[in-house]
Amino acid sequence: MHITIRRTLGFSGASALAVCLASAAQAQETTPPAAGVADIIVTAQRRSESMQKVPIAVTAASAERLSQIGVASTSDLTTLAPAVHVSTGLGGASIAIRGVGGTGSGADESANAVYIDGVYQPSPTASLFAFNNIQRIEILKGPQGTLFGRNASGGLIQIITPAPSADTNLKAQIGYGNYDTVTAGLYATTGITDNLAIDVSGNYNHQGKGWGKNLTTGQDAYKGEYGGVRSKLLWTIDSGTSLTLAAMYSHAYAPNLQGGALIPGELTVVGTPGYNGFYNTTTNNDLRTGTDQQNYSATFKHDLGFATLTSITSRDFVHFRLTTEKDLSPAPLLNLNINSLSYSWTQEFQLASNGDGPLKWTLGAFYYGNELKTVPVQVSGLAVAPLAYADTFSWANTQSFAAYGQATYEIARGTHLTGGLRYTIDKRHIDFVTTISDPAVPGTTYPRQSLEDKKPSWRVALDQQATRDVLLYASYSRGFKSGLFNATNPNLPSVRPQTVDAYEIGLKSDLFSHKLRANIALFDNEVKDIQIRGIPNGLTTPIFYNGANASFKGVDLELEAAPARGLTAQANLSYLHGRYGAGFTNALYFTLPAAPAGGLVASVGDASGKVPVLAPELVLSLSAQYAFATPIGRTTLAGSYSYNDGFFFDPQNRVHQPAYGLFNGSVTVEILPRISVKIWAENIGNKHYYSDVQPDTFGDAYFPAAPRTFGVTLSYAMR
Repeated sequence: MHITIRRTLGFSGASALAVCLASAAQAQETTPPAAGVADIIVTAQRRSESMQKVPIAVTAASAERLSQIGVASTSDLTTLAPAVHVSTGLGGASIAIRGVGGTGSGADESANAVYIDGVYQPSPTASLFAFNNIQRIEILKGPQGTLFGRNASGGLIQIITPAPSADTNLKAQIGYGNYDTVTAGLYATTGITDNLAIDVSGNYNHQGKGWGKNLTTGQDAYKGEYGGVRSKLLWTIDSGTSLTLAAMYSHAYAPNLQGGALIPGELTVVGTPGYNGFYNTTTNNDLRTGTDQQNYSATFKHDLGFATLTSITSRDFVHFRLTTEKDLSPAPLLNLNINSLSYSWTQEFQLASNGDGPLKWTLGAFYYGNELKTVPVQVSGLAVAPLAYADTFSWANTQSFAAYGQATYEIARGTHLTGGLRYTIDKRHIDFVTTISDPAVPGTTYPRQSLEDKKPSWRVALDQQATRDVLLYASYSRGFKSGLFNATNPNLPSVRPQTVDAYEIGLKSDLFSHKLRANIALFDNEVKDIQIRGIPNGLTTPIFYNGANASFKGVDLELEAAPARGLTAQANLSYLHGRYGAGFTNALYFTLPAAPAGGLVASVGDASGKVPVLAPELVLSLSAQYAFATPIGRTTLAGSYSYNDGFFFDPQNRVHQPAYGLFNGSVTVEILPRISVKIWAENIGNKHYYSDVQPDTFGDAYFPAAPRTFGVTLSYAMR
């Protein structure tokens, strides 16, 4: 039965399921009960709507549920949404949604967008962060090329934070966990005047001990830290006009990036074992990777009666720094130091219709400007000294303009037709200069490289409200990922844009008096000129190049049940069949050299028909929460299990992450009014699995995911 479902499930199967669920809903009560699966309001179409009424596959969760299932940062999102895969390597967060993406770099934008309160976050290195007193998360699956546009080619992650309130409130927590980890969090809000409110939130995580050891230096390996502060000022000018000013600062040293080793069985290029225990390293210095981010934004809203005018202005600064060594051995062979500075401006104007008429529409214009400096790529060590070596500087500039519109019209009772179009103009250029360590050798200024892309993107959707609690929909959308430069190498050409055509049919339903929510979507994503990341022979930093086409077909299933008072449970599943298309003959390949040599031998091979990177076939998650009263106080038991059947890190399909499953759990007890204690544990089975593997001629460098962690958190909430 299992094999048959995988092989034959198609659009006809989804249609049959839709009919069955619609019939079940018609036999139910028409009035939702007081208790059941909670409705969730999302902004997937840039306006507040019930998630169950939006013809888009959306996964959403509140901060409370995220905490209960152990989702504390972007790297944990697969536990919430199996269709999302986050790989964390030296380039930051590589986010793949339904297989699309996974080629992120510290030097350019991701293929899947991240937004905070409607503000675009362009840097992949800044997308790897802990959640800081958020209200909810929305994950939109499939291209969002019309209303969100820029690089939302496979989907996007929207993080919503609370709005300041005139009612004074305070929440605080402090915790301690294994690896000598101290955590602290704060959220406070209050009114300043009758129409002015402010809030401030902070989050801190300091890991005093590493997951392992550097056996060469004797220092801890894989020891991280995160800190962030955010403040918002809300000025309610009148009943229809408001201005929100926001500022955010964060610094992040993800623990899995503070090290690196070779996968078992490989030797370093100097002949030493590359693997010495999963969380140990043997580098001759202690590696360090970190990101600092500042973000400032102003959101102005004004009700014009017939429509609401919104202006969003933001300024973003990201400093990414990387100190590593390519050989990952005790010998000081080849050290690498990279600093990149990213400065971004965005300005968006949006006009969205008001009212409950049959026509709803949104018009907008968007500007994005970015200056990216890589200063410099420094190389040192015995592999280059005493020979002269080059430091490479680059300055990249992006100017992007877009205009868009989307409208939804009720063509018949309960039947809506949506159409949207966006047109984007990207203008980009990059300049390179190299300087030579030998003063007698002149440096080189390279000719400017330029890109100009003019791309339309669109969405067409038809949805039918079969009953009050059942929505059927079908959609076709186009998204694209902008072209890019190889910012660390002046000798390589630019990379063409990646386009995605997505076809989807879906069903959203609340059944059995809202005791069960069942949402299903079947999709087909066709990617053209897919962007691939790799490190070819003779280079020390990753490059990007275009592969052939790729196809991703699959199904997402999300179930949530509230069978009894205080008990909720979720079951989410993603099945994905991904393959590279014919003609992918320029894939970077690596092979093990003849013994006893170390490293890898680089070549070029044919990856046609291979499984794309970061595209597991089957991922599922199960979770449950049970809250009940005890003589001590309210108690909540929560647990989750997530399973991944494995995936590849390279288009060659040589480096494979085997299947693994993770258990998380927590117990929260209210010991006094407003005060609670939470005992938690994550990766309870202490599974060893990779967060990223980066193949190159020095070997397959891996970065581990977190081992078993556990601790206790004390929380206070004024209300």
